[in-house]
Amino acid sequence: MRADLVAVRHQLTAARSEISKLHQQLNKLSRNVAKELASVRADALAAAARSSAAAEPDAMLGPISMLQAMRPIGCIESCFPHKNGTPRQPQLAPGALARLRISVSGMDASHTVDGLSQFSHVWLIFLFHRNGGEAVKAKVHPPRLGGHAIGLFACRTPHRPCALGLSLVTLLGVEGDTLLLAGADLIDGTPVVDIKPFHPYADAPPPEHVRAPPWLAPESGALQVRFTDDARAQLVALCNGGDAAPPAGALRFFGGRAAEAEATLADVLRHDPRSVYRKQHCADEPYRVCIDGLDATCRFDGDTVIVEAVRLLSPRATIGETAAADA
Repeated sequence: MRADLVAVRHQLTAARSEISKLHQQLNKLSRNVAKELASVRADALAAAARSSAAAEPDAMLGPISMLQAMRPIGCIESCFPHKNGTPRQPQLAPGALARLRISVSGMDASHTVDGLSQFSHVWLIFLFHRNGGEAVKAKVHPPRLGGHAIGLFACRTPHRPCALGLSLVTLLGVEGDTLLLAGADLIDGTPVVDIKPFHPYADAPPPEHVRAPPWLAPESGALQVRFTDDARAQLVALCNGGDAAPPAGALRFFGGRAAEAEATLADVLRHDPRSVYRKQHCADEPYRVCIDGLDATCRFDGDTVIVEAVRLLSPRATIGETAAADA
């Protein structure tokens, strides 16, 4: 009888092991499928944004179908080519420049923005088209919480059931069908689905009525940013000309504007754009931040960030860490 019990226990242990392996295989398959779907969705969104001849959605579509048929009105041109180093919130880097050219099928795009230049700020509603295709989780770990979990609807993680983002950006001007923007936290190529002007009386509640958790209090310990002499000289040469000047068109936003490029890099770095993983496991390794065509190599040393070198970003360059999450 005892031998039978031992045999049964061995069989149960083996069965549990096989079930665990099957769970791992299913999870891996689920992640792969999610990534493939995210890639297909990103390609479809980008194609829709570029196509000015897309057919108008049927006016008789129901509410759900209308949401499914939602088409971008343009793709942002941003000074941030990668998620790595892109600010987690708008206005953290006020000098971050961007452009949005409007393209709406069947409409004169310049007519759609008539009168918008009277506003100082606009809301951009956009799609997180490069959030990695990760499975959406009920709880996430915002970087500012240092690894603690919170409900996904209590923060601005890009990994959401509906991957919509919202940013309040500065409107510098309107040129025909194109908006000139600053302070944006969007990476280059982000599909924008709508623009709404900022209304101070409706969008900014009285301060005494505003409530937010302590972890969202203004940062009191912003990092100090220092450029080495070599890094500053390289930055000036790349932006303002000289022997190291990049080919024409390499800098879309900061050509001839070295001081503004340095200020924007400093704004990005002083808020420590590193992920929790990088802070905990790779703190001593060099960190790269890219704006426009500039690729800056930095090191974090206590409460100081040292920019050691600034080079021209290769068109095919990739950044290892691409999982920056919103807080």
